[in-house]
Amino acid sequence: MVYQDVILSKEGRVAIITLNRPDKLNAYTSKTGEELSEAIRDVDADKNIRVIILTGAGRGFCSGHDVKEVREKVGKRRTEGQVNIRITDYPPKLILETDKPVIAAVNGIATGGGFAMALASDIRIASENASFMENHATAAGTTPGLEAWFLPRIVGIEEALKMIFTGKRIDAKEAERIGLVSEVVPAEKLLERARELAEKIAEVPLLSLQLSKKVLYQGLESSLEETMNYVASARSLCRLSGIFSL
Repeated sequence: MVYQDVILSKEGRVAIITLNRPDKLNAYTSKTGEELSEAIRDVDADKNIRVIILTGAGRGFCSGHDVKEVREKVGKRRTEGQVNIRITDYPPKLILETDKPVIAAVNGIATGGGFAMALASDIRIASENASFMENHATAAGTTPGLEAWFLPRIVGIEEALKMIFTGKRIDAKEAERIGLVSEVVPAEKLLERARELAEKIAEVPLLSLQLSKKVLYQGLESSLEETMNYVASARSLCRLSGIFSL
C-alpha cells in the first residue's frame, strides 16, 4: 500500500507508525483508518520487528475522527433510518491484538478515536505538550467508544467516570498522576525516549514478548487458575523454542 495519511518507517527491530495529517491535528478519516490498519498488519507480520512506536506528526497525536466525515455519515444514517450503529474502531482493536509491544509516544492532543488508540497501546509516554480528553458524553451527547473498555482498566473506574462525566481535558502531568501515562518527557526528547525504551524491549526474545503480552491481557479476563494454566502452556512453548534457560 502507498501511504498518504500514515508514515511507516522501520529502524532495525523497531517500527514507527506516524499519523500524518498535521494540519488537522491528525484527525483521521476512513482512508486514514484503512492505512493505519494496513500499517499495523504489516509490522505485525514482519518477523524482524519486535516493537512498534505509534505517534503523530506536528502538534497533535490524534484528535479523533474527522468531524466533516462524521457529520456526513451521521446525516446519511439518519436519512436511511439507521439507529443501531456497530462500533468499527478497528485501529485500536488491532493495536491491542498485535502480539508485539506497542508504545504510544503521545506528542499532543489525544481525544476521540485518538484517545482510544493511545489507551490500546501497551505503554504510553507523553511529551509535556500532550493532553487527553474523553468528551463523547459532554460534547457529542453519546457514550464513549472503545474507551469504555480500556479506560477503567488503566486508571480505575472512578477516574474513568470523572473524565467521561466532565469531558475535562487533562494535561500530561495529571495523566501521569492517575496512571494514564507511565512517564512525561520534554517534547524534543519524546521520540528519543520512545526509541530508547523500544530498543531495550527489543532485546527480549520475540516469543517471550509475544507470550508475555498475551499472558497479561488474558489474566485481566481470567481467573487465577485459568491464568496459571495459560502461563504453564506459554512456558512450555518457550522451553520448546530453546529460549527458556531455567
